[in-house]
Amino acid sequence: MKSLLLFGLGNPGREYEATRHNIGFRLADALSRHCRIGLSESARVAVWGQGTWRGQGLVIVKPLTFMNRSGRAVGEILRRLAAPLETVLVACDDVNLPLGELRLRPRGSSGGHRGLQSIIDELGTDEFARLRLGVGGAPAEMPLEDYVLEAFAPEERERVEELVVRARDAVLCLFEESIEVAMSRFNRRLMGDPQEEPKGLTE
Repeated sequence: MKSLLLFGLGNPGREYEATRHNIGFRLADALSRHCRIGLSESARVAVWGQGTWRGQGLVIVKPLTFMNRSGRAVGEILRRLAAPLETVLVACDDVNLPLGELRLRPRGSSGGHRGLQSIIDELGTDEFARLRLGVGGAPAEMPLEDYVLEAFAPEERERVEELVVRARDAVLCLFEESIEVAMSRFNRRLMGDPQEEPKGLTE
């Protein structure tokens, strides 16, 4: 039986719920609702749930270690479930992608994302799939670490909800078909977006 472990990255705590950094948590919650897999299991480092989707095993995880230590949660859950690396998909925010776009990749560098880097450091490899969710770039005058901890603006919220739904569908496409099919179907620029493919995300 095929299986998938989705790790949606974010920061625990109500003060972070609506922030850009927590788009991975929002995807995990959306997938949990859609697949009716409750996140009722609790470990020291994560909340998670496991079940099936169309006869295949699906695990959804929200690390509680804060973004910069995401690797600790990923490593512990993988060891607990004795799950192979090829079943892992990590979802996180990406400031190098326009708001609303997403990119699936089978492997690659962290691209400067501290959550991804923590996972790479913990696992000793970057050979795991990742789904980057575009949250837009920071204004020139704002430090990046402040920007990602800001809530989305009211005028952005509709696009954010659309992104979460598309990301959920991309995950299910990957799960039911393959990452290649999902990449070809969902790694597309939004209509009217002239921005070039971000550097460093094509590995």
